Amino acid sequence: MTLNPSTTAPMFLSALTSASIIGQGAAQLAYACASGLQAYASFGVRVFTFDVGTVGSGIGVGSGVVIPPPAATGAMIAAFTGAGIVGTHAAPTATAIGLALCQAMSQAVVQSNHAGVGVGSGVIQLVPNPGASVPAFITAFTGAGLVGVSSAQMATAVAIGVDSSLPSAKGVVAISGAGSLYPGSGTGIGFLL
Repeated sequence: MTLNPSTTAPMFLSALTSASIIGQGAAQLAYACASGLQAYASFGVRVFTFDVGTVGSGIGVGSGVVIPPPAATGAMIAAFTGAGIVGTHAAPTATAIGLALCQAMSQAVVQSNHAGVGVGSGVIQLVPNPGASVPAFITAFTGAGLVGVSSAQMATAVAIGVDSSLPSAKGVVAISGAGSLYPGSGTGIGFLL
């Protein structure tokens, strides 16, 4: 699967509902988080791989990126607190968004190009891009109808929480292409779908 909002928004909504965040605002928040994640992942997140296999060049495909839930929820709570979003529902909302982020990223597909390895595998490293995440989430929040006084504040907090979670992500890509008999190692670059 990909990070399409039609598949990830229900993940965010169920996480928010389980934290007793219900109503029309919860559905809007779920869709805004899902849309922001897709927009940010498609153009803002940098994917690097560290590869081993045979010398050559190939294309890598990986399914599922694992973010440890404690890393995502801790980062999201810290981002909410740092943005001044505090109160009774702040921590449950941040925790729900962090857990949904973990679940959504497990559906992500990674595509990558590898110049040094033709056949083998690569370990994924995600690099956040704060210059792209905040505008992507603010735009997604506005598109979902969240335009109140604190919507940009919450969108920024979610973006910072996502950025803080990405370095802890783990994943593997399988590389196939033109290989040889000689062992090789290298790096690859790619993107999330």
